[in-house]
Amino acid sequence: MYQYGRVLWRGFDHEANGEGSFRFTPETEQALSAEMLRPHVDLSLKVAVLTPEGNYASYCGMWYENRGKISR
Repeated sequence: MYQYGRVLWRGFDHEANGEGSFRFTPETEQALSAEMLRPHVDLSLKVAVLTPEGNYASYCGMWYENRGKISR
């Protein structure tokens, strides 16, 4: 969960916006884990690219809402 949270934090420019570095806490871990359990989540639509060392280099995630037949 740490790698997932860090790549999202950086990808949405939280550091550049002055919010500081990503802080991984038990609460953060719980919130990130809960994101994976939402009804609209399809893990096959989430892709992470790893460095040779196993760190996230890039991430793409999307979800599909059948009700409105839209993807985000």
